[in-house]
Amino acid sequence: MTLSSVPTPAQESGRPEPPFSSTLVEEMWRVLVKAARAHQLYLHNNPTYLRALEIARAAFTPIWEVTDELVFDVTETELR
Repeated sequence: MTLSSVPTPAQESGRPEPPFSSTLVEEMWRVLVKAARAHQLYLHNNPTYLRALEIARAAFTPIWEVTDELVFDVTETELR
């Protein structure tokens, strides 16, 4: 079996390949987790909290430029 014939997770699930790199989504999740942590730790007028929100919004921008939706499969042990 060659590398090109190995099905990707999107092909296995019947969904089309996304029109963007998965690294954009990985980075978006990393930033979103940091923003959630800032939400837990800081008051809403704290500069650290406000900056975390700005960065989280900016992380979504490159994804929304190429697609209108982002679909995830959520289970007890996975987020795909």
